[in-house]
Amino acid sequence: MSMKNEVLSKNLWDILSRDYKAILESGDFSDVIITVGRGSNMKEFRGHSLVLKTRSSYFRIALSRDWAQMSPEGMIKFTKPNIEPEIFEAIFKYIYSGTIDLGSFSVPDILELLIAADELSFIELCDCIQEFLVTSQDLVKQYIVFAATTAQKYSPFGKLGSLCKKILEQTPTVYFHSRDFTTAPPELLSLLFKKHPNALKETEFWEKLIEWGRAQAPSLPIDVSKWTEYDFSTFGDLVNPYICYIKFNRMSPDEFFEVIHPFRQIFDNDFYEQLLEYHASAQKRHPHYPEIDSNLITRRHAALISEWINESKTDINDTDAAGTSDRDNSNCEYEYNLLTRGSRDGFTAKIFHNHCDLKGPTITLIRVKDTNEILGGYNPLDWKPGSCNDIARTRESFIFALDYEDMDKSILSRVVDNGNAIFQLNRCGPHFGNQIRPDLGIMGIFNNADEGQCNKFKYRKRIRKTNGKFQVGEYEVFQVVRKK
Repeated sequence: MSMKNEVLSKNLWDILSRDYKAILESGDFSDVIITVGRGSNMKEFRGHSLVLKTRSSYFRIALSRDWAQMSPEGMIKFTKPNIEPEIFEAIFKYIYSGTIDLGSFSVPDILELLIAADELSFIELCDCIQEFLVTSQDLVKQYIVFAATTAQKYSPFGKLGSLCKKILEQTPTVYFHSRDFTTAPPELLSLLFKKHPNALKETEFWEKLIEWGRAQAPSLPIDVSKWTEYDFSTFGDLVNPYICYIKFNRMSPDEFFEVIHPFRQIFDNDFYEQLLEYHASAQKRHPHYPEIDSNLITRRHAALISEWINESKTDINDTDAAGTSDRDNSNCEYEYNLLTRGSRDGFTAKIFHNHCDLKGPTITLIRVKDTNEILGGYNPLDWKPGSCNDIARTRESFIFALDYEDMDKSILSRVVDNGNAIFQLNRCGPHFGNQIRPDLGIMGIFNNADEGQCNKFKYRKRIRKTNGKFQVGEYEVFQVVRKK
């Protein structure tokens, strides 16, 4: 079709659409009265049965003699109480004009439009709405809970469901920080806590659970100290099914006593006593936990890493254990400053070097995709820019694997080939060991498949059960600064 014919066809379509819209607005020749909404939020719409039946198989049945009611004046009467007037009006105009401006609606209203369009059998409109949502991911993320529950409830919304699943797999934190998190149904809340244990810090998990619980019982006083025994019992019934997913041993003693202790009455007495004993003991072992802005580890892990750094500066040949003994570690003398995070800054070697070169000693943390594995390494030297291979010598570097459930099972592996401790190249990320088969390293686009490697050559221990490649889910690099 020539450009001239296309323009002519569009002009004719615009005229047709305008004329049908004018008939709708005037009410001329109408033979249907549709009442939508409930209570004080009700509205009547006048339409034409021929148009409605032609456009929708739903109306073909709903307005048939078998279903429709007739008024004394001979008008077909139909009620639709489960659709809001504003939503129905947009669909009604679409029926006549063939157009709809989705950009003028909020995401919740767009989702309501999608539900209504499906119920009224406008398949092409459902496809159009889903395409709009897929291309408006930033907006959808704000109401991801509503989007996910809608997609799960209605099987035709496959495109929306795939989008929500993709967001959950790539950035589960979006669900916790969405505007409608507190509306999450119990099954979705369980999924978030169970399948994504590293999405938030443990204190943040707890705070989100408290936020969700309060939303389910809005009559509870804001001040917990004013709660009655009945209030605690009510709140406990709401949140207790999810407490099993909170890893209280990942909290520091200070965090535990600050955020958990006020809610002690919702816990089983024996279980809470065990938590108290654990954190009292932990406080004796590590009275000073360093602050660390990490999405991968806690302050307790940072304290352990500080121990390992301190040991690396002494007689490292006598230190081969993970370093989680009960000896006093009041000398946690390091600050950890976040230099880069993959999910925030990107997963390329260029970004890594722009953020981390010439910053002195660093700790690299890596989470293996779709697992709870946390790997890492300490480089006491500068990461350096440049295109030439540079193998750096040091006796203080080490790599490690952290065990979230039992820190005593964490694996520490110190360098044994001091002359091949650190490899530097601008096309690679952090590399511990040699270039081709590093003991721990990431390269290329870090979060692509097989861009992470873990082997055993230049460092003492294997930190993964299997050598070879893995996919990075997240990584962080921190500058290590000795406190004055």
